[in-house]
Amino acid sequence: MRLLFVAVIALAVTACAGGAGVDGEAYQPSTVATAPPGSGGTPGTDLCGLLDRVATDADRIDESAPPAALAASMQGVAAFRTHGPAVAPPEVEAEVSIVARLYDVLIDGLEANEWDWAAFTASDAALRVADLRADPATAAALERVSDWSRRNCIGPAAIGS
Repeated sequence: MRLLFVAVIALAVTACAGGAGVDGEAYQPSTVATAPPGSGGTPGTDLCGLLDRVATDADRIDESAPPAALAASMQGVAAFRTHGPAVAPPEVEAEVSIVARLYDVLIDGLEANEWDWAAFTASDAALRVADLRADPATAAALERVSDWSRRNCIGPAAIGS
């Protein structure tokens, strides 16, 4: 289930989360604000910022952490699901919406299980996430967003570069 979780969070990158959590250090969420991204600037810039946040936070997720820490480590995913579809450029708007829906199901499942990872993995919610992740349309959307990020983003959002 760890591999599924990391793949979902890091937009299907196979070797993404090198270390879930940092031993001996308190979790500090990325510094990108959770407010909606601005509408100005280069198309896709706001989406790159959200993808940066997801990629950065994915490296910090520790499912053995207490529920409050797990919830805190999912802030980038929450921001993506809320703001991603609104800032996606037209060429990946549909795919970003599909990924945001996957994140909706994931976060809803974690919330329903009070952010308890063990309870989540034993629940029907985890099966819904796995089924949705295995759906060919979701897999294609994850791949397309990943491809878009490699072409248009720098930093952690440039998935696979």
